[in-house]
Amino acid sequence: MEITQSAYRDWWRFDLEGLPADLIRRGLAEPDPTQKHGLRLLIEDYPYANDGLLIWSALETLVRTYVNYYYPEASLVQYDTELQACYNEFINVGHADVSHADWWPKLSTPEDLTSFLTTILWIVTAQHAALNFGQYHYGGYIPVRPPYMRRLVPNQGNANFLADPQGKTFQHGDDTEIIEAFYKFSMEIKKIEKEIERRNADPKLSNRCGPGIAPYELLLPSSGPGVTGRGVPNSISI
Repeated sequence: MEITQSAYRDWWRFDLEGLPADLIRRGLAEPDPTQKHGLRLLIEDYPYANDGLLIWSALETLVRTYVNYYYPEASLVQYDTELQACYNEFINVGHADVSHADWWPKLSTPEDLTSFLTTILWIVTAQHAALNFGQYHYGGYIPVRPPYMRRLVPNQGNANFLADPQGKTFQHGDDTEIIEAFYKFSMEIKKIEKEIERRNADPKLSNRCGPGIAPYELLLPSSGPGVTGRGVPNSISI
């Protein structure tokens, strides 16, 4: 445990947890503005990076649309007291042991907020799936797997809770731009799934296709937990 905590304190940095920055930090990619995702992979047949960059890009596009819609100016980010309080709690309470570090990014502009939210979404969906869903031999054994919730947390203070506990009639109002952004994100995730399946069937990609090689499905959006299942972040599918 002490070794793990030491490694966390010395190595973990939130500003480098986004996929592009993480790949560069680990020496697996180099910055390259001419490439689609702004970097060049040093190992071309690297399923985690190749599939992950597709999902990272889709998440980033969704978040940027959302942020630019509600926070079109830097002042709106800077003077949103609830947003700034949330970010302060994230650093000083959620990561109190490294809160003093000088690498924490500022939250002053829409671009800062886009980067922060995209990184959070990446960590709790695709990255988590890729790192943990493959541990099927342990996680698949029900007695050692803690319960987990797959539905919305009930809000009993809401007058509509008893009539509609699952929130099935929840409406987004007139924010058509945001609704359209989520629709485009959903379509992009479906395209990503097709692309991952195409890659898994490509005999030239020897790290994910061939005799005795299991297809890389840990970042396949429609998959469930486990290497032999259809593997990944159901939580990002809309």
